Amino acid sequence: MRTWLGLLGLLSAPLLWADEAEDRLARMIQAQASQSYQGTFVYERQGSFVAHQLWRRAFDGQLRERLLQLDGMPRESLSENGRLLCMTGSADELQLPQRQQMLTHLDAQALSAHYQPRLLGSNRIAGREVEELALVPRDPHRYAMQLSLDRQTGLPLRSLLLGSQGQLLERLQFTEIQLQAPADEQLQAAADCRDIEPLAAARDAQVWRADWLPPGFVALATWRRASPLGDQELLTQVYGDGLASISVFIEPLREAQAGDAHSQAGPTAINSRQHSTPQGQFMVTVLGEVPPATVERVALSMRAPGGQP
Repeated sequence: MRTWLGLLGLLSAPLLWADEAEDRLARMIQAQASQSYQGTFVYERQGSFVAHQLWRRAFDGQLRERLLQLDGMPRESLSENGRLLCMTGSADELQLPQRQQMLTHLDAQALSAHYQPRLLGSNRIAGREVEELALVPRDPHRYAMQLSLDRQTGLPLRSLLLGSQGQLLERLQFTEIQLQAPADEQLQAAADCRDIEPLAAARDAQVWRADWLPPGFVALATWRRASPLGDQELLTQVYGDGLASISVFIEPLREAQAGDAHSQAGPTAINSRQHSTPQGQFMVTVLGEVPPATVERVALSMRAPGGQP
């Protein structure tokens, strides 16, 4: 408990080592863009622990990453330069740690505008020396984070997502890591990894939009795929600030279903609303590892193509 409770006390402490903290943040961003590695990490939320194997290769400005879930069904995903190429099952079935995916979209200047970096001290993770870096949000629209950065490379070996009272919401922690590029065959997904179709630029005008997003959040990806619940097409949009993410799922309804709903599962807030449009009924579900009020505000701002919510 001491690790994340220390961050709670830091929220009101004087800002120290500001330049050093900024340097560590910039070094982490550079490491994420240039360091190849492979390893095993554990993803924890709501008392549930799921182990994953990760292979990541950085070469000539390109990043390719394969993620395999080791517990339960052997689900996996393959991505390139932060864009999802294929996935078995859904993100929820994969228990995909969005935080790991988001770390491919980091920008130091943008992050510093919305998070205050602070050094906490030293630690040891996966047999390696690390420095603890806190990222304290500057507004109520996102959660705080604590990153354990490998002293040699700057890579994040552990990330803790922390609530407004300093409570642990989510943990991603490497138990073993090798600083070498994976072989070609290790970056090949299984045959049942279904391709993800990116939305063509010509169709962008027909995409739903959010009229409000937290400051610093930008659109990261939009794609379509068959809904796991039927033969309808499911539209997915992903927004993020480099650390936090918000996903929007839009599915056409053949008939009216249950009304609006909201819930929370660990750090993930969920808000579902039915929308009536000239094209028919749609269910719009917004979820994100951000405070529930943030998800609700995004959900209320969703607009159909050329129409009202």
